[in-house]
Amino acid sequence: MIVRPKEINEILRNKLRKYQGKLKSPISGIIDSQSIKTTSV
Repeated sequence: MIVRPKEINEILRNKLRKYQGKLKSPISGIIDSQSIKTTSV
């Protein structure tokens, strides 16, 4: 069985989140004004 790096990352992330008592995937995210590139018109 060949496991791709992306699959390994997902497995490890899910195990870590479970260990930390969190859900498998985050339910919300934070975006600040510095992380979004804008263009001036």
